[in-house]
Amino acid sequence: AIRAQAQAAWQNAIVSIGVAWIGDMSDGVPDMNCTAAVLAAKGALNAAYGYEANKDSDPPVLFKPTWTVEPDTFRPTYAGALSYFIGHECSDMDAVSTDNGFAFGYTALKPGPDRDDKKNWLGWGKGHL
Repeated sequence: AIRAQAQAAWQNAIVSIGVAWIGDMSDGVPDMNCTAAVLAAKGALNAAYGYEANKDSDPPVLFKPTWTVEPDTFRPTYAGALSYFIGHECSDMDAVSTDNGFAFGYTALKPGPDRDDKKNWLGWGKGHL
């Protein structure tokens, strides 16, 4: 149940970023609203990833985004994670030049299969964009 709640929160966060960036599409094309996307992404990062709560850890957060390239494969910093979700052109912090905004354009997600490793107390899930 906890994993399902966490997965639903993550899915809702991705959708909220995508919807904020897309806007109302009153002219038939995405608004590409970086300001709204930044606010949604910061809210999602603060709620789901714990960068602030773990800032004194080394590394503070072990986040390996789906679509990244070396040397920025992992995102131990808040700025790096923000860049991944909203892209280098929208980020108001240090950004990774290869990031294009993972969350942009998604208005719905559906859960995928989950897996448990009870021996090591690990669990992971995935979703389909």
